[in-house]
Order: sequence, then structure tokens, then C-alpha cells
Amino acid sequence: MADRRLLKRLARGDVQNVRFADLCRLAIALGFEPRADPGAVTLHNCPFHALAARHTELVCGLNHAFLSGLVDGLGVTDSTPVLAPRAGRCCVELRAR
Repeated sequence: MADRRLLKRLARGDVQNVRFADLCRLAIALGFEPRADPGAVTLHNCPFHALAARHTELVCGLNHAFLSGLVDGLGVTDSTPVLAPRAGRCCVELRAR
């Protein structure tokens, strides 16, 4: 379960000091399954897998744009979403900057 305090902070617009760990907890709340790998967090699922199987480029582009907007909007400075498609997981990785 996602950290309810983080979600309440974000709902109030309090985005000060949001960090990589917060971003990972938020990804869980949004239906992703983040797992730490060396130098990155991979998202081991795609919440839109059924649609992505038919429209891969569109869904991967949307996931990347969504996560990029989330990182930018929250002011997260220690990570960046990168397109890194591989079979069996989401096409976006959250890499440490």
C-alpha cells in the first residue's frame, strides 16, 4: 500500500523535498511494480499491458510522457524516466541522475 502521508502531501500541492523513494512509492500507488536494479528502478509490469500488446509504441510513449511529467511536476531531481523496452516489463525505467 502506498504511503498515505505522501499522497495527502501531493494532493495538497506540497511537492517540496520529493525524492526518488517517494516516486517509487507513488509508482506503486499508480499500479506499477518498481524494483531496484543497479543504477535504476525497473517497472516490472505495465498497468496497460493488454493495450500495450496491441499498441506498443503508443502506450510506451504515454507511460514515458506520464512518468516524465510526474518527475518534472514533483520537482524530483535525483532520477529521470528513460525508455528502455524489454520483454515482460514496462518500457520505462527510472534511472538515477
